[in-house]
Amino acid sequence: MMLGVHVWLTAAQASTTAHLKHHAIFLQNSLIRLINVPAQVAALYFLWLTLGTNTLGGFSPQALLIYNLLTFLVRWLFNFRQVAEDTERAIHEGLLVNNLVRPLPFSAFQFGKVLSKLAVNILALLLVLIPTLIVIGQVPSASSLSGFVALLLIGAVVQYQLYAIIGLLSFWMGRIFGVVYAFDLTLLLSAGTLLPLTVFPSQVASVLLALPFRFFAYSPVQALIGNNSGLWLARELLGAAGWALALAALHALLWQRGVKQYAGAGV
Repeated sequence: MMLGVHVWLTAAQASTTAHLKHHAIFLQNSLIRLINVPAQVAALYFLWLTLGTNTLGGFSPQALLIYNLLTFLVRWLFNFRQVAEDTERAIHEGLLVNNLVRPLPFSAFQFGKVLSKLAVNILALLLVLIPTLIVIGQVPSASSLSGFVALLLIGAVVQYQLYAIIGLLSFWMGRIFGVVYAFDLTLLLSAGTLLPLTVFPSQVASVLLALPFRFFAYSPVQALIGNNSGLWLARELLGAAGWALALAALHALLWQRGVKQYAGAGV
């Protein structure tokens, strides 16, 4: 009798703990999503501040239209959000066990899929991009086109690392949909996808230009249509490579610590 009561109490306690954890995760992700609202308002505010001039962040209306077209194509074809979602699924559904016994690390397997997607998307982008630029009178030079592709490649590696790191947070956070949503919005604003980074006040723009997000849209597009020197391109490439190495080290550290507490049925 006492044993049965003990078993029932243990099961009830475990069930209650699981429900509380689920609600805590839901609340945590909901709060993260709410924080994004002021960011959207701030972006619109900075936009309205500059509408009284003939240019927007140094861009004429025509140049801004071309810029937005290019950043839309780049973000549409080069979005690795799926990496975070696949990592979360592998952790919580126990699929990670299969990858742990493979000769290749889980990250190498994931990155292989990203590279294959990257190669196809770059080809598709160039097939659409080059004729479009020629039609609108923005014929790219060989140097600007090569700089554009090089920054896209390294920027894709940086983006992969960031989404993979977010996915690894599932080891400790549970579901990460709120973090992914917040990160996507962060990229919309700070990668220069929605607006050129020069639209923001100088202090804000300086901070955004110091972050790695600019390599996902702003820097590649600037390499293609901006009047930039070879020194600027070299500095951007070195900066992207440095961020890629630093994030790869953080990715490896989180992976090692996360796997230590991983159970075959999930966490």
